[in-house]
Amino acid sequence: MQLDSFDLKILDILQRDGRITNARLALDVGLSESACFNRVRRLEQQKILQRYGAQIDRKALGSFVTVLVSVILESHKQHELARFEQVVSGLPEVVECNYVAGQFDYLLKVVARDMTDYMRVMDELMEAFGKVNQYSSYIVMRKTKEQEMAASYLVDKTRRSAA
Repeated sequence: MQLDSFDLKILDILQRDGRITNARLALDVGLSESACFNRVRRLEQQKILQRYGAQIDRKALGSFVTVLVSVILESHKQHELARFEQVVSGLPEVVECNYVAGQFDYLLKVVARDMTDYMRVMDELMEAFGKVNQYSSYIVMRKTKEQEMAASYLVDKTRRSAA
């Protein structure tokens, strides 16, 4: 699907404010309300716009610890990788799971109430999967940056690499 400048503006604005009204979005983008609405629906139908969500300030809800966990599995067979990912998907404290290249197999992001809760999560993972060769925990002391890549940047990079 080819995205034009209107589509990119829509995506950029919706990334910053998913609750913006269609009327305001249309005004900011420079389209009629109906044209803007149709474009948003098309982006949703094409699965470019996948979901809308809220960003929650965890500090307002209490104290939490964020731990990045590198995991090395005993086996790299496809069914073992799939089983590990299945187990991880059932742990709500694991908010991100990435299969990576390099010195370890997976990098997890775990958000827990405290270190005791974190250890419970890891114990559950080890009990349910059991075929972890090694894991290392990295406590996040302070988050210094978190944001999604701007849609316009992603598309612009894609166009440059195709040229």
